[in-house]
Amino acid sequence: MPVNRIHQHTLLLMSAKTKKAGQGLALCNQYQLSSRALIDQFNQRLDPELNYLISQPWFRALHTQIIPQLRRETRIENMTTHTNPAVLNILEYLLQYLTTTTEQGNGTRAAELVKLLTRLSSHGYRQLTKVDRYQLRRLLEVDEEGSKLKQAFFDYLRKLPDLITPESELLLNPFTSIINLAEIYRQVRSHTVVNWSCGRTIEGLPDALEFYSDSPNGPDRLEVLEYCQRLALFNLFLKTTRLPKLVTVYLIEYKKEFMQVKSRPDLVFTSSEINTGVCDGVSIIISRREESLKTLIHELVHFHDLDFKHEVPRLDAVVQQVTANNVSTTQTSAGGDAKFNLGEAHTECLASIIHLLIRSTESASEESIVRGNFADLFKKQVIYTLAKQAAIMRVSKCSDLSINSPQCHIRESTNLFSYFFVKSYLYFNLRAWLEGCCANDLPKFRHNQHSAFTNLSQILKVGSTDLLIKSLVRHLAMNSANGKHTQKVQGNSLRMVCAD
Repeated sequence: MPVNRIHQHTLLLMSAKTKKAGQGLALCNQYQLSSRALIDQFNQRLDPELNYLISQPWFRALHTQIIPQLRRETRIENMTTHTNPAVLNILEYLLQYLTTTTEQGNGTRAAELVKLLTRLSSHGYRQLTKVDRYQLRRLLEVDEEGSKLKQAFFDYLRKLPDLITPESELLLNPFTSIINLAEIYRQVRSHTVVNWSCGRTIEGLPDALEFYSDSPNGPDRLEVLEYCQRLALFNLFLKTTRLPKLVTVYLIEYKKEFMQVKSRPDLVFTSSEINTGVCDGVSIIISRREESLKTLIHELVHFHDLDFKHEVPRLDAVVQQVTANNVSTTQTSAGGDAKFNLGEAHTECLASIIHLLIRSTESASEESIVRGNFADLFKKQVIYTLAKQAAIMRVSKCSDLSINSPQCHIRESTNLFSYFFVKSYLYFNLRAWLEGCCANDLPKFRHNQHSAFTNLSQILKVGSTDLLIKSLVRHLAMNSANGKHTQKVQGNSLRMVCAD
């Protein structure tokens, strides 16, 4: 059955939790194509790609067997909540570090930080304004000097006796911003430990799922159930009993948004605006509420080794070639070369597809409804991703990444290019991507890493020069300039999926 054509008004199904939030699909419905010619070209390109995706046995197994089974069989055995848990006051320890260590105690940057932190300490570090966040970001997140200082501080924390547990140490990584850690301290009011199971074969490890919430009552039981279902998804899919040793979720309000920078050197896309989770192959931490369900799927792709992180370093030079050196990163390999982590595009693309499938099937039973809702939501996700590309290019003064321009420069200290650009190339080339990594049987992806690398290399080259993608990005940029998207949504969000 062919997928639905995109149109202006479509009722999409959402969970009770999403309806209550009132914004679960707002971003999906915010961006629209206003050119009939572009709508037709968009549909003609995506329809066969989507039909190929939907025809895959692994995709069909997800929506006809595994997702329904998760909803039937996942159970919360018990939840225990305690109020006012002990939470690391990251800014207090940063001030202590700067004022008691000789290697960081001198210098202009350290002096600025000490002045800021001393002022914040007078309010117990509980008040953090936009100006304060901007200063912390500028001093610790946007350049090499700040990154080195942050890493040295994290190393200092690890050496303090009885402060950092092996489980919480994962939070001290380059992809968790100081601001996020400060917001955790400011907002957390309760700690909840959950024991859960799924059917007779999958049982969560004792006390291996925990939530730190901004509510003194802890998270809602139905909300927790959604996390448990996603935790069990790959176990059913891959027929494995392996689970993370610990999953920690911080349910705090800290939005992923464009930072309004005051000077060009501060225009760097950092973990403050982009990142939500981290996985070390043993445990998983989700550091904010927004996109946390999708992020859990993303980190589980890493946990179950369905990424191809060992293959992608060879593609880093290709990025600089296809972007005419208009994109740069502060991340480097052991040899000092630029490191773009293109495997993140694959991981995020797969996670977004699974997340959108779950969201689009929450109240659907007939296959025609499932196919129609998913196709419609997926197309909205593609347009949303292209709209974010347009916004990123606008603030970076870029009109075409394939043409070198002295004004154009997208700078990242995280994986922005993979998440918003390379992922869109995969969306438009689903068949080539899936044939390389996971056609017919996703679990076999572990054995297809070389072909996945080869196909991704080709998709990167083709996608970066794709005339339709360029036309769509220009069209969405023009719509924004003409006020066809509301400023609140168009100008701020850097969520990776439009459906929360």
